[in-house]
Amino acid sequence: MAPTTATGPVAKIEEALAAITAIGADRRAGESVVVGAHLEGPFVNPKRPGAMDVSLMLEGDPELAARWVRQYRIAVATVAPEIPGGREVIEALSRAGCRVQVGHTVATPEELARAFEWGCCGVTHLFNAMTGLEHRAPGVATYALAKAQYAEMICDMIHVDPLVVLAARRAIPRLYAMTDASAAGLPDGEFEWGGRKVIKKGGRITLMNGTTLAGSAITMLDAFRNLVKLGVGLEETVGRCHVAVSRT
Repeated sequence: MAPTTATGPVAKIEEALAAITAIGADRRAGESVVVGAHLEGPFVNPKRPGAMDVSLMLEGDPELAARWVRQYRIAVATVAPEIPGGREVIEALSRAGCRVQVGHTVATPEELARAFEWGCCGVTHLFNAMTGLEHRAPGVATYALAKAQYAEMICDMIHVDPLVVLAARRAIPRLYAMTDASAAGLPDGEFEWGGRKVIKKGGRITLMNGTTLAGSAITMLDAFRNLVKLGVGLEETVGRCHVAVSRT
């Protein structure tokens, strides 16, 4: 798994990255393999914040990104390529062996094409926190369906309609499931995530406004079961669930 940070104060992000790095280096019997952190922000576009705090999003800072990837174990990073400094951050992270994905973005198809030339190789939580499908104005999701080899999708059947999951499965060869879990296993109620209050009601987790989704309540086993229920074969489902991404 790749425990995922949320956009927040730099000190808090570093605290999370340090904890993830330490846990990954000291795996105990029976525990999940932590391949490294997924750095989701702060180098993303405030026009597509999802549930993250817009005020804490940063323009691209390649020196900070390079320091983080040297100091901490970062396996994946989500960057909006169109923000100022986006290219430099993508190049700094990809040079260090980090898997860079586009997400929380309003990039045009032309900007996305350049991002994949700079080192991006996937798409973070397809359809969520990005521009979508418009037949005369193709957005990020359209580009992913047409061009991407890799993309991750939140398979709680709330973030993305099941029919859209099946459509993406036909289009993207290496589409894989992830959880985006912020309150998996917790009872219904109010919690804090990413410095913000969220509320869990059944399988749905939102900000206090009750509408903005703030992660999911599923585990990877739940995602596995959901794909099987959709009619995805068992062997294929295993392949699409071998990379588990959850939040901290």
